[in-house]
Amino acid sequence: MPVLLPQPKKITWRQGCRRADEAALGLALDPADPAFGDVPPAGRAECYHLVITPERARATAVTEEGLGRARATLRQLQGDGPDGPQWPCCTIVDWPDIRFRCASDWLLNVECNRWGYDWGDGPEAFLARMRRKLDFCALHKINQVWFDGFGWDLDRTGHYRDLMRECNRIARAQSIRLTFAGYGGGYGTSYQKSELYRCGYQGETFLNRQPWPDGEVYACRGLETSVGRQYGSCLCNEGLAAAKRAEMRRFVEAVEPGFMYVHDIDSGTWAASQQSWLMRCDDCRARWPSDELADARGMAGALAEWFGSLARHLHEVRHDGYDAARDLALVFTSPLYGACRDDDETWAREVTCFQLISELIGPVPGVMFGIREQFVAADGSPRVPQLAAALDCVGHGHTAHVIAFAGGDNYTSNDLCSLAAAFTPLYVGAGSVCLSNGGVHEEPVQVINAECLWNAATPRTGVDLSGPGPIAELYRQLQQGHYRPEVIFGEGKLLQVICRDLWGETAGDSMYRAYLAGGASGSGPVSRAWWVVTREVRRLMGDPVGAPRPWESVADDWRLRAASTREALDQARQAMAAAPDDEDIRWFATGLAVGLQFAEVVALLVQDRVRADDGAVAAAVRLLDRLAAEVARFGLVPTDVLGGDPGCWQETVTALAQLAAGRRGAGGA
Repeated sequence: MPVLLPQPKKITWRQGCRRADEAALGLALDPADPAFGDVPPAGRAECYHLVITPERARATAVTEEGLGRARATLRQLQGDGPDGPQWPCCTIVDWPDIRFRCASDWLLNVECNRWGYDWGDGPEAFLARMRRKLDFCALHKINQVWFDGFGWDLDRTGHYRDLMRECNRIARAQSIRLTFAGYGGGYGTSYQKSELYRCGYQGETFLNRQPWPDGEVYACRGLETSVGRQYGSCLCNEGLAAAKRAEMRRFVEAVEPGFMYVHDIDSGTWAASQQSWLMRCDDCRARWPSDELADARGMAGALAEWFGSLARHLHEVRHDGYDAARDLALVFTSPLYGACRDDDETWAREVTCFQLISELIGPVPGVMFGIREQFVAADGSPRVPQLAAALDCVGHGHTAHVIAFAGGDNYTSNDLCSLAAAFTPLYVGAGSVCLSNGGVHEEPVQVINAECLWNAATPRTGVDLSGPGPIAELYRQLQQGHYRPEVIFGEGKLLQVICRDLWGETAGDSMYRAYLAGGASGSGPVSRAWWVVTREVRRLMGDPVGAPRPWESVADDWRLRAASTREALDQARQAMAAAPDDEDIRWFATGLAVGLQFAEVVALLVQDRVRADDGAVAAAVRLLDRLAAEVARFGLVPTDVLGGDPGCWQETVTALAQLAAGRRGAGGA
């Protein structure tokens, strides 16, 4: 039988095939189709009923979007017959468990301005790649992509606004929404100096000023020790609010986004949000006198007023087939996005607060509340459905947007095969779930994510989600890259099936083995320099990076990384020989070839830190000379501000060369 991923909810195979052109498929909108009687509300927009017999093929759906999902299934079913294309006879009734499914993170590292599919070959090649990748998403019913951030600057490059608008229109034609992120308050990356925030904030940084816009800067909400209290955090300053609304409206009018992830001051926990609210200015205190978060006269009332005014303002945008009230969802994230380790009492408070904010906003469409992944209460009951039920009780159509990092965020794990989707059964009830993996070189993971998000109510990963204990252990394993269940990664199982479907049997088997290189060691292949390598460069420079680790442990890790990268590169080259025209395989092999050299250099320089070793430093210098020549020949033509992963190759070579020179100058001491 054909590979159908995601798998349909209901499918019945019959004898025979239909031999006809795809155009012969009959399509009709029929909300009253009895087949849709069991479809829950979250699935109705995309549900479809497909019947293929030798005599005819017909699909019905509630919406045009549902008919698009039927077309995707038909494409997957198509095979080669003796006289042309043919389709197996079957009946399918299908729908998703989660309305918006972000199975693809096309930023290399969440909000760090390195588009995963900017391969340094310029905007035209990037746009062609986006067409191909969005077609891939449509085929696998992925209808949301974490696309760009962080900020609303339309002029960050000369081509940005036109290129982004075209990408959004291509996506919207296939009922896919691209997510763009920026600040609505706080503007943390404008003053936080970090390797992760290399470009700072890509938008206008607003300060609290009274009178607006040229008056004295003052402090309002925020954390007591943070200078961020002056960065656009005041909620009662009408001039400030109008300026922020205007900037975001210009962005919507120019780019036509499907989602806007609007991040406020970064106080995510209940305790931090409470502290932040207590720090509000006198004018905010006069307007909202209550120190409580879940109070109409406190933080909930203030946030509801801001969220509602912004949503209403942006939803007025309508032109050229784009209607923001219909086509734009707004995800309001922070203050208060919670954490999976919240106790039950704290979670109950958070639910009450979100429920009140929804009630106070009123029936404004397209409003979502961003939360970090939440798992289960002490009694084992999932938390996200509790929030969903509370919002449903309000009845304004607002939902939760789950931002799930769990091992797929590239902060704690660089795993090319992270099964962060294992938690999706716990997210049923959310209006949108964003799995922060499925980036460049992770196309099989994108398909796994698509499967798990479409069929979220039915665990297909063989994991134990029965209580806090097993979930905490799974979370730890995912973050460390140690999770490799046989049901997904075993011979003949889902990962291999997907690789064969993507690249054919021979190339697919080689790619499957490449992804498994390094096993469950957590020290898998290096196919991307950004943050995998650059993080260790910062460590070698003496910067604090994550939890302190002895150099011996770091050295062991990089020896394993170099070995697994070498193994993966050998397999990728075999795949490239079997499928020489495949762009993704070729780029994977390129990334591994560069990554191997970086891994070997880092391993040598760390070896020198364990025990002064002039020979290791000299070997590193020789490798860097060779790598520098290769990078120079690459001919970077960036599309993004930083040029994607290739944009950091030369600077990383330079930084490593400086480190090596310093060690040689010190006699390896």
